[in-house]
Amino acid sequence: MTDHSPAPELLAKAETLVEALPYMQRYAGKTFVVKYGGMRWATPNSRAISPRTWC
Repeated sequence: MTDHSPAPELLAKAETLVEALPYMQRYAGKTFVVKYGGMRWATPNSRAISPRTWC
């Protein structure tokens, strides 16, 4: 018999998306700002990484 249960990592992604969906719908088409800073940008090497690479 074949096990058809989904992989745990896929379930975790699905749960995150289900939780985020109402916010994504509410703010669809809107502009929002993500503030970042602090120790993340303390070294020159860390500043070289573009926020676009986080997506």
